[in-house]
Amino acid sequence: VFSVHENHIVNSSSRQWVSDAFFYPIKGVNVEFRVQFIAKQMAEGKKGHSFKKANGWGKMELKCAGEPVEGDRFKVAFLVGPGVKQYSLNATAATTDETVSMGETGDPAKKIDRRETQSSHDFGKYPLLGLPAEYEMWDFGSLQDKKKQLIHIGVEMLPQCSVSDDKPDGIATREPDATDVLEDIEDFEEKEFFEAEEKKKAA
Repeated sequence: VFSVHENHIVNSSSRQWVSDAFFYPIKGVNVEFRVQFIAKQMAEGKKGHSFKKANGWGKMELKCAGEPVEGDRFKVAFLVGPGVKQYSLNATAATTDETVSMGETGDPAKKIDRRETQSSHDFGKYPLLGLPAEYEMWDFGSLQDKKKQLIHIGVEMLPQCSVSDDKPDGIATREPDATDVLEDIEDFEEKEFFEAEEKKKAA
């Protein structure tokens, strides 16, 4: 969890801003990540591409600046809103059987917008990850802590089952079951039968 001043991603004349580095352990190694913020483009040319022109609208992308090994897959959730810090504290204190509340939408101090990627991602192969185009844009101005003029940002890394390198994404691996064993036995018996027939013909 970190905070960004409104001057960086709401009132800025820039079209991009990058967070400080933070680290997440993958296979016992602390891997460096950063979040980059990109303003929504409102018109052609540089003048139409800034957070100020977009009234604080923009998207976030999680960039892996380290070099993790390939094969570990993650879903990622981005969180924005005044309640992100409290949500993070509650999530840290909660046990695996507890549910962390996202806060009442009627309470501005607890407001959180949480969005999760649809599929898992291997940062060892592709270092950059963003949300799908249909919900990648955020209204950072409406999600800021008005008193402190800060936008609180959270990133959740959600480990997923790894997929072997020789299989395309979306094809699940499984353990062999009784059906597989029976098919192997039938194939073996069929092979023995044909080999015996061939020997008879040769004789």
